Amino acid sequence: MRKSLFSLVAGAALVAGTFAGPSSAAAADEVGAAATWPQNCTYKQHKNQYGSVGTRANCKSGGGQYRAAVICTPIKGGVGVTRLAPVWRKPGSGYSYVYCPPETVYSSSGVEKRAG
Repeated sequence: MRKSLFSLVAGAALVAGTFAGPSSAAAADEVGAAATWPQNCTYKQHKNQYGSVGTRANCKSGGGQYRAAVICTPIKGGVGVTRLAPVWRKPGSGYSYVYCPPETVYSSSGVEKRAG
């Protein structure tokens, strides 16, 4: 009985060790991948040739993706409206643009980032 109990405990430890190894490695890989964010980003108010006002954003390095964000206030009052550029861009690929909708005025700019 004692020998079979030892075998059971040793077998359980071996199985637990087998499963702990690969899942720990996978978790470490996921953490490493999550650390690749856009870097060296700038954003500012932008007015296009048609008079629309919004945001122009650019990230020059790093991984992941980014897009421009703008907050606009309704002319008649109310809560600010947040608009995001519809297309995500990779760092170094140029500017991202987004504009305020009709009947609103520019309030502030920003850039939204996601890891890649």
